[in-house]
Amino acid sequence: MLSRTSNGLVQVEGTDAVVNLSVMRLDRKLAFDVNTKGVYNAILAAVAAKHDHFINTGPHFTVVGTLYDDYDFGISEDVPPHPGINLYSITKALGQEICKIVSENEPITSSQTCIGTLASQQLQKFLRLAWNPLR
Repeated sequence: MLSRTSNGLVQVEGTDAVVNLSVMRLDRKLAFDVNTKGVYNAILAAVAAKHDHFINTGPHFTVVGTLYDDYDFGISEDVPPHPGINLYSITKALGQEICKIVSENEPITSSQTCIGTLASQQLQKFLRLAWNPLR
C-alpha cells in the first residue's frame, strides 16, 4: 500500500516491490511533480522499506527524444540520453536520472523500462480505422 505520512514522505507497507507507472504529460507543474518528484518519493520509499529493486517506466523519448517517434525499435542502451525539449520526455528523463543517482548511493538497484509505441503510426492509423465501435 502506498500512502503519504504527515511529513509528506511516501510509505510502502507490506509490499515486495515498488513499480512506478505514473505519467503526467501536459501540465508543467503536475508533470514535474509526478514524473520527477514522484519518482524521487517512490524510490526513497522503496529504500526505506529495504527493497532490493525499484522499477521505473518511461517512454523511449527519454533516451532519444521525439525525433525518433517512428523508430522505437533498435535503440541501444548505449545511446546517451537526449530527451529533447518535450515536457513529458524531459520530466521522465529527470526521474530516470534520479533513479540512477539513488541507486549509486543507496543499497537498491533500479530498472528503467522504456516503453515504445509498439506499432508504426501507419499501423496505428489502420487499427483506429479498422476498430471503430460506433460503426
